[in-house]
Amino acid sequence: MRRTVFLCLLPFLTVPAQSSELPRGEIIPEVVCTAQPRYSYALYVPTDYNPDRPTPVLYCLDPQANGLTPVRLFRDAAEQLGYIVAGSLNSRNGPWNPAADAIEAMVTDLAAHWNIDPRQSYATGFSGGARGATTLAEAGIVRGVIACGAGFMQGRMPEEVTFDFYGICGRDDFNRPELERLDRVLDRLGGSHHLTLFSGGHEWLPASAALPALRWLHDQRLHANMRQRYQRMIDVSFRRGSKALAKLPLPDAWLEGQLLQLDYAGLVDLSDLTKSQRKLRRAREVRAKRQTLQAWEQRHETLLRKITDEIARGDLTGLTQRLAELPAQESAEVAFQKRLLQGVLIRALAEARDGFAANDFDAASAQLRAATRLLPQNALMAFDLACALSLANQPADAISSLQRAVQLGVKDARHIRETAALETLHRLPEFQAILAELPASP
Repeated sequence: MRRTVFLCLLPFLTVPAQSSELPRGEIIPEVVCTAQPRYSYALYVPTDYNPDRPTPVLYCLDPQANGLTPVRLFRDAAEQLGYIVAGSLNSRNGPWNPAADAIEAMVTDLAAHWNIDPRQSYATGFSGGARGATTLAEAGIVRGVIACGAGFMQGRMPEEVTFDFYGICGRDDFNRPELERLDRVLDRLGGSHHLTLFSGGHEWLPASAALPALRWLHDQRLHANMRQRYQRMIDVSFRRGSKALAKLPLPDAWLEGQLLQLDYAGLVDLSDLTKSQRKLRRAREVRAKRQTLQAWEQRHETLLRKITDEIARGDLTGLTQRLAELPAQESAEVAFQKRLLQGVLIRALAEARDGFAANDFDAASAQLRAATRLLPQNALMAFDLACALSLANQPADAISSLQRAVQLGVKDARHIRETAALETLHRLPEFQAILAELPASP
């Protein structure tokens, strides 16, 4: 019970009680917990720490309670990304409750002295420490984990994962099969995950791998809002389309339901729609027109696949031509073309979401280019494209898309300046010119 109480309260222990006099920009080998002096931890606070701004944190768990080791490994990455890093000097392999006591003391002490951001709290661990880190993540204490040399407690495979998981191990690590199997499970569950191998055995990751690992976790949060927004757009569009079926004649409802199944396969829960489609299929009016309707369905599927394949290759010629040739006068053919383009948009949003999740910004950019053609007046879509292009190291196109977003209504200079995905543009005079033309943020 006590562990449960600790895990429930921990996310709220994030309000700094006082300013710390501890130095910044250097490793402190041991910090004794003020309220519980039998516990201590190694600490690194980045040089640019600002007590007025919530700061990301990485909690480190070593199987032998040598928290100084991971703090040293992650020091340079923490300095570059602006993270506090703390390594417990008491948490070790063995029963969970004593380890949890040590973690509780460390986290509570950090919250009392530093302005910790609960939205950017992460954990890393090696071997048994990795299993402890995933336990914290499962309880919602941290939003992501760097698991080195092990996965979940007792090596079990999860049934669901609600946090970002970065696995890493040596090529000769005896736990490598566990992590490779876990990577396949997470892929099937659809979670945000990654697996990296390094030359070595069962040991902490090399210092050279620390920055890519921490940056991956850092980036997942940066992209999460865009991924979540795209999923919400997909969900809303599907609900709207499903609701509209009730207003259509039975043959049209059956055809539209078939097209919805094609468009949203793998993106939403289709079980209720599938049941209603089976019922409609038996209706006399539908049976009489099924052959004609199936020809439309086949044409829709063929064209949808063709256009989405072209978009994935970065070729927007076919999509642009189809938009340009779309007649203004309503007809059955125009309705078909509009329905097809709706399917293309849904697929583009889904692929962009997956591109951000996999840090494949070239793929995300290609999909968002298509989405902005289909929604040319959508300011947020233009802004997201600018972010994707910036992350894909295409600064000229990113600036152009950002200018378009501003023209369409993105006017918050502070938001633009503080969006981490646009950091690569900060040095460009065109970026500074965009900010200069916007009203000052409050």
